[in-house]
Amino acid sequence: MEIEMLLQEALNEATGKFVDEVKRLNSDLRTKTMDYIKEVTNELDIYSNNLRTAALNEQEAFEKQVENMDQVS
Repeated sequence: MEIEMLLQEALNEATGKFVDEVKRLNSDLRTKTMDYIKEVTNELDIYSNNLRTAALNEQEAFEKQVENMDQVS
């Protein structure tokens, strides 16, 4: 009977440690996922700004080119 009680106690302790470890891992995963999302969002903002700037520069260059073509004609 005593062995069964000790075994039950050991199983309960191991189960508790396992549950705590799973909770810790889930928390770490949640934190890392949020950090990754923030990093990707930041990179997206930088990329979008750079793309917008490049597109506006290309538009301006194209408009000047068309303007020069009109003057030549």
